[in-house]
Amino acid sequence: MRVKYQNPPINEVIIGAYFDQPIMSLHSEHIGVFWSQIRSEFPTIQQQPELSLPIVGPNFSIQFGMTDEPYPMPRFWLSSEDGTILIQIQKNAFILNWRKREGAYPHFDSVKGLFDKYYNIFLSFLRSELQVENVNIQVVELTYSNLIEPGSYWTNALDTPRLLPSLAILDVGVPTEAAPDFNYVTAYRFAPDLTLNVAVRTGRKTTDASKSVLVFELRAVGALGVASKTEADRWYDRAHDTIGRCFTAMTNPDIQRNHWQEE
Repeated sequence: MRVKYQNPPINEVIIGAYFDQPIMSLHSEHIGVFWSQIRSEFPTIQQQPELSLPIVGPNFSIQFGMTDEPYPMPRFWLSSEDGTILIQIQKNAFILNWRKREGAYPHFDSVKGLFDKYYNIFLSFLRSELQVENVNIQVVELTYSNLIEPGSYWTNALDTPRLLPSLAILDVGVPTEAAPDFNYVTAYRFAPDLTLNVAVRTGRKTTDASKSVLVFELRAVGALGVASKTEADRWYDRAHDTIGRCFTAMTNPDIQRNHWQEE
């Protein structure tokens, strides 16, 4: 059974769909037309470099790149007014990010509902404007990024085993000036189409570079071959269940109970 928390440390959730073929008829001017349909909800648009998604897991590695074009279409960011919701579009991908600002995390069903809503609007646009009838999904992604700031249960890297009891930080055996920084990444394969990449790393607080933060990221990826949206939806549910179970199993029950508070 999935466990929900009232105050989870979630900082960002990413839901991504990568197509089996780039939509070659989609160009920058079309993104402007699409944006006009949802501009009241996403008033800011930006161009970004093309995004490629490497999938690294046991026994396989896939790298997506764009086809050769003299003037390749960039990736576009469409942001909500408060910056909480970000839509990313490029020729071979549609991605939605929820990013923490002032409000509480609305939970997966709400974020997934937004992804479904705008993905369907995008598909309708492709059909009406470009006569693209079928878009198959080859790769799917679901990422939960947790940000731990200094507080009552974590102050620096040396406190990380308290939060994640199975993680051990190497002791160099001699005194150091400060707590160490680290970047720990590992991949766990749960099924042929579901690999969970777990990253635990230290960083610096954006508003105060002298203070450390801990990033704890669980990124599920899967290669589906040629899949429909319905098949992808079933994968997102499985990935969400896997991430939730692993998050609960990996973290300290006392911190879950006293700080994040199970609903």
